Amino acid sequence: MVVFANDVFPRKIPLIITTSDVLLPGVTVKIPITESRNVNMVRSQLLGSNSSPNPIIGIVPKQAEDSSEAVTIDKDTVGVIGQVFHISRTSWPKPTFMVLVSGLCRFRVDKLIMEEPYLVAIATQLDGFGDESEISKTDPTAQEFRDVAAKLFAKLTTSYSHITDKMSHILDLMPLSRLADFCCSYSSATYAEKLDVLNTVDVAERLKKVIPIMQRFIQELDKSGLNDRRLMPFKTSNSKLTRMKPLEMGTFSEEGDDLSDLIKRAKDLSVPAHVSKVLNRELQRLKRMGSFHPEHSIIRTYVELLMDLPWNVSAIETLDIHKARKDLDDDHFAMTSVKRRILEFLAVRQLNKSKKGPILCLVGPPGVGKTSIAKSIAKTTGRPFHCISLGGTYNQSDIRGHRKTYLGAMPGRIIQALKTTGVNNPVLLLDEVDKVGSGAHGSVAAALLEVLDSAQNSHFTDHYVNLHFDLSQVMFLATANNANVIPAPLLDRMEIIKLNGYTEEEKLQIAQKHLLPKQLREHGLENSGLQVPESCIIEIIRNYTQEAGVRSLERHLGALCRHRVVKLVENQSDNSAQNTLAPVTLDETCLIDILGPPPFGDFELWRRAGIPGVALGLSWTEYGGRVLIIETTRLNRSSQGSLVLTGHLGDVMKESASLAVDWLRSVAKQYGLNSSDPLSDADLHIHFPAGAISKDGPSAGIAIATALYSLFTNRPIANGVVMTGEITLSGAVLPVGGVKEKVLAAHRACLKKVILPQKNYSDLADIPESTKNDLEFSLVTEMSEVLQAAFDGMTESDSSVMLNNMKSNDSPLLCKL
Repeated sequence: MVVFANDVFPRKIPLIITTSDVLLPGVTVKIPITESRNVNMVRSQLLGSNSSPNPIIGIVPKQAEDSSEAVTIDKDTVGVIGQVFHISRTSWPKPTFMVLVSGLCRFRVDKLIMEEPYLVAIATQLDGFGDESEISKTDPTAQEFRDVAAKLFAKLTTSYSHITDKMSHILDLMPLSRLADFCCSYSSATYAEKLDVLNTVDVAERLKKVIPIMQRFIQELDKSGLNDRRLMPFKTSNSKLTRMKPLEMGTFSEEGDDLSDLIKRAKDLSVPAHVSKVLNRELQRLKRMGSFHPEHSIIRTYVELLMDLPWNVSAIETLDIHKARKDLDDDHFAMTSVKRRILEFLAVRQLNKSKKGPILCLVGPPGVGKTSIAKSIAKTTGRPFHCISLGGTYNQSDIRGHRKTYLGAMPGRIIQALKTTGVNNPVLLLDEVDKVGSGAHGSVAAALLEVLDSAQNSHFTDHYVNLHFDLSQVMFLATANNANVIPAPLLDRMEIIKLNGYTEEEKLQIAQKHLLPKQLREHGLENSGLQVPESCIIEIIRNYTQEAGVRSLERHLGALCRHRVVKLVENQSDNSAQNTLAPVTLDETCLIDILGPPPFGDFELWRRAGIPGVALGLSWTEYGGRVLIIETTRLNRSSQGSLVLTGHLGDVMKESASLAVDWLRSVAKQYGLNSSDPLSDADLHIHFPAGAISKDGPSAGIAIATALYSLFTNRPIANGVVMTGEITLSGAVLPVGGVKEKVLAAHRACLKKVILPQKNYSDLADIPESTKNDLEFSLVTEMSEVLQAAFDGMTESDSSVMLNNMKSNDSPLLCKL
């Protein structure tokens, strides 16, 4: 601390203008620095390289309305000389400093010698630190002031017996001039009253002005009837009195009433014994501490959460299998196997409500109705529904919550969902469970293990609540696009229900029964006369969408409705809200005008069909099935048998390409491919178009081999033929997954014939009859059958060498299913 001889301070001092409060001598406060000239002064005088350890500055109060960039300090303005002890800084949203200043004495501005970039004045000191010669202790005013101050200190320190002696010591030893400033600052004095006390240099006059302020403050304390320990506005630090922000008296009364309400509410709650014990303990802690205590808001928030959680509150469940069947049929078209499994699930619960059923995980491409199925389950059971989106979640605290010791701690999303629904048996949907991750803050999938395990979740413990909560009554459902990426331990706790893509007929029914009425209702067009015929919907399905679900279809129907809304609004008359447009029925020409040219009308598949070396394959993705184009060509290089693969391929598909090339080279002689140009020396390039899209999976082996055979025999594959299956070095065809999605993709692309492995025959039972009637299926077991099915019309006269060297003379199994 800088000490000045005889309490004489420098006459040239930098100034800070304050607008929120008035600093009085003998009081220490934190002053926020935001005004530009104040900021410049702090940077130059307090943070500069030449600044002293505890610099001296001048604090001048100004009314808020007077504070601006162009504010000036009048001559003879009274301020307080202060000593700076600490400076803190924040940079967002703008540079702001917080300066801890202790008031020393009053000064008067004689002259401003600098206004930019900050204020500097020539000042005259008005009083000393501790000078009490201006009034005698026996003066009646001084005696009255000490009596009122003693009464105020006694009231404030009743509950603080360990500091009563210290306060009495302050009352006896502090000079009256400083004691008056001190009491005024910590009483309920207004800004104007503090400013008046600051401007009163005469000690006797100052005492007369502070006495009524203290008396009024004492009356307010008596009227509020508050606990003293919540009002203590003082603390001691290094033998210096520091100040905490004064609190409004009305706030204390309201807080006290709120605490009483909390205690009364806790008595009426029906909670488990272990919760009641913790709740009572925390309420007692709240009663013992003031609202200014750092932990007050933390404990109060925690107590309110415990009271809000539905420990023993359950929703009345309505389990009616007939109602459930009707609700599912009304809300969803098709999905026969899915609805059957859900009805089984609900029927078991209806017979045995105590049985803990499995965790159902609905897996399928986007837009097939996974979330709406979960909502229908909640609707038919009468339980509240809540969706917890887990996509992109990488912190296990999102599930388990944060410990209360951390800043900004909060409960996990499971507990928050229970608080939101208000019951302990809601339907909680864990959406996109396949997209959770792990990082420095733990694994979300590992945190879900306890939540989804019926043997453990009856004692689920959230880190924030720190009390076990029974989750066994919660009906958990999950959704995912790809079950293969879900960690095995988590996948083991769930039963997978697959939702596949829709056929064209199913999309048509869904659009007519659900999507179009919904869009008309949302756009206010129920009575507008807008008609979308079946032919237009089919046109949108075929040429404007290429998806497994119906989201894109719904967006296009919404575009039609918006176009109609614009026409209605434009044609409304000024004096009538009724539209003047006649009913309209859309056609294909209107679709082009509204939606633009069809993006999928001219199929890339058909443009490339009939070219030697090109084949069509099928792949499965988490967004549904896809048709792959496979192109092969020979390179004029060194003839060393090199292989080039392009198209953003994964490791599995690269291995499939290598297997196909090696198989063809191994049977080249049998198929008459080495007669003029040895296949073993050919440099090959295999390309999968749409290189920006990642492709992987064991499904393209036979398609690659067929494309290579087409290249070297210069024979195009038959039009409309697509295939899927893996190949081995011996030419055997292995089964693949995702058959239904792949077949539906082939049907959407208007292909006619699908070549499948024989071992996938059972998967055809899941394909709708309408789709099977439009397609021809060839079930094969080895590559010779694949080639025979892919090249329609291949007879012995066409390729006698091939037929003479067949490994098997059995014809492929052709079936029209």
